Amino acid sequence: MGESTTQMEDLRNAPPRCIGPVVRVAAKHPWLTAFFLYLLVSVALLIHAWVRGPTDTVQFATGDQAVYLWGLQWVPYAITHGQNPFFTDLFNYPDGVNLLNNTASLLLGVLLSPVTLALGPIASYNVGQTLAFAGSGLAMYGLVSRWTTWKPAAFWGGLLYAFSAYMISSGLFHLTLMFAVLPPLIVLVVDELIVRQEHSPRKWGAALGLLVTAQFFVSAEMLAGTAIACAVGALVLALLYREQVRSRLHHATRGIATGVAVSAVLLAYPIWFLLNGPQSVSIQVPTRLFSGDLLGPVIPTANQLLSPTWLQDLGDRLDGYVIELMGHGYAPTARGYVGLPLLIFLAFIVLRYRRTASVRFFALMAVFMFVAYLGPELTIADKATGIPLPTRIFEELPLLESASPDRFALQMFLGLAIVLGIGIDRLHRDRWLANHVHRFRPALVGAFGIAVCLVPLVPGPYRMVDVERPEFFEREVKDALPTGSVLLTYPFPGPLTAETMEWQANADMHYRIVGGYGFVPDEQGSFTLQGSKGFTQEYLASLYEGDAPSRLTPSAREEILTELKTWEVDAIAGVLDSPGADDAVRLFTELFGRPPRIEGGVALWDSFKLRP
Repeated sequence: MGESTTQMEDLRNAPPRCIGPVVRVAAKHPWLTAFFLYLLVSVALLIHAWVRGPTDTVQFATGDQAVYLWGLQWVPYAITHGQNPFFTDLFNYPDGVNLLNNTASLLLGVLLSPVTLALGPIASYNVGQTLAFAGSGLAMYGLVSRWTTWKPAAFWGGLLYAFSAYMISSGLFHLTLMFAVLPPLIVLVVDELIVRQEHSPRKWGAALGLLVTAQFFVSAEMLAGTAIACAVGALVLALLYREQVRSRLHHATRGIATGVAVSAVLLAYPIWFLLNGPQSVSIQVPTRLFSGDLLGPVIPTANQLLSPTWLQDLGDRLDGYVIELMGHGYAPTARGYVGLPLLIFLAFIVLRYRRTASVRFFALMAVFMFVAYLGPELTIADKATGIPLPTRIFEELPLLESASPDRFALQMFLGLAIVLGIGIDRLHRDRWLANHVHRFRPALVGAFGIAVCLVPLVPGPYRMVDVERPEFFEREVKDALPTGSVLLTYPFPGPLTAETMEWQANADMHYRIVGGYGFVPDEQGSFTLQGSKGFTQEYLASLYEGDAPSRLTPSAREEILTELKTWEVDAIAGVLDSPGADDAVRLFTELFGRPPRIEGGVALWDSFKLRP
């Protein structure tokens, strides 16, 4: 009887039969399991794109995303046509654009080229976003595993990093800023070279040089932030552990010197081109515009799903600015939200395991990067205090004067993710915890991890739109215009009408365009985001916004004709359902003395000669 009772208890306590194989697979392939789970969350965030059609659905087909779509198409085009990938005159013709000053990520373009060539840049963008979340989580999983033995602990660290407020906010508009795969790998290599020193410094130094080079071609700004974090970390180690650092100095120096040499060779020409190549610009953006608020980490924003609207509105005001698109508000700078429950849990970890060197170090690093995230001046509750902060020095340093402080949130979350992973790992083995929860310890720790890491931060699925183009640009432009033609479109391509660049990308770069959305030099030696600026651009923009005069003076019409000749325009296409299209058609009809040909929803003038 006693034996039967024991067997019955074993059956009641045994997991369901379907769970056993899953547990065995997860235990045998933890890396693959972690990536699969991150991928599931990533797909859930982008579910609308995958359900409605990843080749025709995207978050936005204009603004910054249109530039990324253009860049994804540009890279395979440049490769297959033998063009310099760093420069193009496909937009802002005839002056062209230095792409290293802009957001056309060359490495992501190369990696996603097979998808772009097979399915187009929209599918490539959706695949890129999905893999960026999952890949960033896997990279952080590998980094946290350096300090943990319990695999779920590393998983939670990767989950926090991959789906942090920084990542969700960056995923709204910036593919390059959400591809955060390389920073954890760079930190891993730096840890090996400076702290662990278990392998060849030359080989790991070379790996560091390759990672730095790769990160440069994803986002130079993210590379700068990661380099600053690593430099501050090395300084902290030197101050706290002088004797240990002194004994490791020779090994570390050899490895880092190798990394510098490798990256210097590979990046010498790209950096020269960035700084001195054609159409290079010095980008200086007021850092205060993108600074964080001291209360930002505890007030949710519009990017978090499970919080009241009034609290989200407050968070949006405190932690950045809101962009209105498609009838919805988006907070692209709200990258610093951590959540009060998670902050309390992290504080508990730091206090309980304060004697653990790795916990102290990465907690300190997270605090340093949070200070950098706050910008050059302390702001509390959206009010400037006048108290200067260390980030102020970036305004005076070359290449860092355009750094956006809010983007240091990535390195802050990197430190927090490691602290979280180490803390959960220690709690899993903690005798105090074992004495209180006995054999249910792993389940309770896991449930608590979900509560503090996922629930307060969980975002809703990204909103998506079906991409719509004028019929002319969808199917007819290749037949209507010879390859390489210079096309002036109405709306005039620019920051608010960047969908015109997506039309060009969708047409496989069949034609060049006047204007565009990108960093280009202006007449004062600074920069502008509007290509081909001039009277024509300003007048057509005024037509689009509804505040331009309906009639032009003879001198104004002559100025437009002169600019069209300077731009070597071969054809003009005005989209008929655009704001101000009737006035634009009237203008060009008067200029050329004849009405346009109507094709596929556009008014087309293509049989005139403007070039001298």
